[in-house]
Amino acid sequence: MAEINPKRAKKKNSSGTLLAVLYTMCTLAVFVFIGLVAFHIVVQRRASENLTADQRPAVSDGNLQGDQNSGISGDGGGQISARAETEAPVQVQTQAPTEAPAQQTQAPTEAPVPQTQAPTEAPVPQTQALTEAPAQQQPSPAAAAAVSGLFKDGSADPDGYILPQSDSQYLTEADLSNLTVKGVCYAKNEIYARHGRKFLAEELQKYFGKQTWYSGTLEAGEETDQKIVDIMNEYEKSNKDFLAQAETLLGGYSFGS
Repeated sequence: MAEINPKRAKKKNSSGTLLAVLYTMCTLAVFVFIGLVAFHIVVQRRASENLTADQRPAVSDGNLQGDQNSGISGDGGGQISARAETEAPVQVQTQAPTEAPAQQTQAPTEAPVPQTQAPTEAPVPQTQALTEAPAQQQPSPAAAAAVSGLFKDGSADPDGYILPQSDSQYLTEADLSNLTVKGVCYAKNEIYARHGRKFLAEELQKYFGKQTWYSGTLEAGEETDQKIVDIMNEYEKSNKDFLAQAETLLGGYSFGS
């Protein structure tokens, strides 16, 4: 018997094993490819079925769109299209004319309401303005005299003090309620006149010269004013400042006006 070369036997066995592995891999690859193709076909069919199912109910104005009308065979297709054409217009045409006029009839009835109210209410403020304006533009003689006097109510110049309490208590706004701006100015200078100050303004000197309590002994000047302020009591100091501030708020008084 011929001897078997162990090296050649190993080579044959290894080559046979390699061929078997390659064959098995090719077979698996073929099956995988076939499976992928089949899966792809199934997915496409399902997608096409879903697409057609979604397109079936697409109807506009009661009529089927596109090729779906042609796809319905027999008399059934004719009946569906006929019903869609006859029933759809009835619903649209009957509802639109009945609802639209209802809105148009309401608009004309509601619009005149505010128009009728406006003419009746507008003359009311106009008549009031005409009746009130002349009363404000025509001041009474007493009011005109009060503007030029010391008191708003037109009272005559007093024989005594304008504000007798200006040296004994603190003045308030209530004390000045009846004084004009001229009266406030005179009341402020009255505090200085109590202490014998003379005045450069002829108007003031003439007024205080008529008062029985007045005795002008101190010449007007800054030094005189400072001396008078120094001898004033606390009421007089506070009241002169209060009266000066009140005169400023009223616009101030100009002598000779």
